[in-house]
Amino acid sequence: KGNSIWYYVDLLPYFSSLRNSVYSNKTHPPYSPEDWREYYQIITIHDTANAVRFGNWINSNIFGYSGQSIYAGIQDSASVTYYFDVPADGFYEVYAFQVTAVNRNEEAAYKVFDSNGNETNVIVNQKNINNRRWYKLADVNLKKGKQKVFVVTNENLPTNSFVSADAGFIKLNRFLSPDVVGVSDKNRDEINEKDFNFKLR
Repeated sequence: KGNSIWYYVDLLPYFSSLRNSVYSNKTHPPYSPEDWREYYQIITIHDTANAVRFGNWINSNIFGYSGQSIYAGIQDSASVTYYFDVPADGFYEVYAFQVTAVNRNEEAAYKVFDSNGNETNVIVNQKNINNRRWYKLADVNLKKGKQKVFVVTNENLPTNSFVSADAGFIKLNRFLSPDVVGVSDKNRDEINEKDFNFKLR
């Protein structure tokens, strides 16, 4: 039914062979729909059709998720609006890729939107190195189709500070949206009968 590797040091010399033989074909966990991992989307900061910039953004020498990140100062109003082609109705986890530095905003302003237009305001400390990489902003209910999901702005920006912007990411929250990717009741019964009907001896 499948396997997992939890200790890999002794397997390092064999990875190429395993990838080309045992793991050459894509597979899926048993009792799950084939697309159970597919409900996600990443928007890079250089996808300007979906990461739409307003104001003066400058390429940074600090790399982000994919290539250079960008940053803005206090001079003019600046924002990046992220549009996602949501793959299915459901609750999604919304993440922003954080590029941190000592001169970044301690109160970087994000606004997250659900499909009904409700807005959630989130503040992220971009000086804090512990917040670097993917930072979860919120769980929101989204409908299938392209829509605005979140915005980062240079609001709350102190003098001599900058706000970073980089990639955005959504993924289906399977706990909050079990009907989208969860197993059916029939399959759940089969799992109980087939895999958990055992006795200790």
